[in-house]
Amino acid sequence: MTNNFTQYINLLFAFIILMNSNLFSQSDTIKTVSIAKLEYSPNFHSIQIDGNIFVTSFEIGGQLDFDLFRSQKNICIGTRFSIENYMLGDFGGTTHGSPFTNYNLYLRLSNTLDYFTMDVLGGMSYYESNAPDYYPNQSLPRIGFELKYGNIIGIILKGSTSFKDRTGFFGIGLSLGYNHFL
Repeated sequence: MTNNFTQYINLLFAFIILMNSNLFSQSDTIKTVSIAKLEYSPNFHSIQIDGNIFVTSFEIGGQLDFDLFRSQKNICIGTRFSIENYMLGDFGGTTHGSPFTNYNLYLRLSNTLDYFTMDVLGGMSYYESNAPDYYPNQSLPRIGFELKYGNIIGIILKGSTSFKDRTGFFGIGLSLGYNHFL
């Protein structure tokens, strides 16, 4: 189990290094892709921390987004590196194995219009449980979404799942972040 986690972290750092090599590309090296008038423009997109709550779940997380393609209408395709720590429960207390932590590497589709941001996410997650004997730590596919109103401080509606018991959450909360469209 530790070996899988180490491989995941190594892959994550290799990807970050690869992304950083493209972050400072010169304007004369930008290529145009004919699909939906997106330009190949690797760049920093946003950084954010957030906290969400909904009835019997609580989540706190952090995200770092990079763009690979961008349109003139603020539609972006890129990546997201994120950590989600969430507590699940019911009205009698916390769920066995809670809290859970996910280390995510997502492909991200974003649209930013004035104060509104929408993200659709799909990728891989390394899932950790507080009780690995019952809910083993493992790599899982993961999807998610995020709707946010606000620039630096925002109201956020967020959810994600890996389609297995105790791997998902949904909540509404607050976010603090920076987006390059500000």
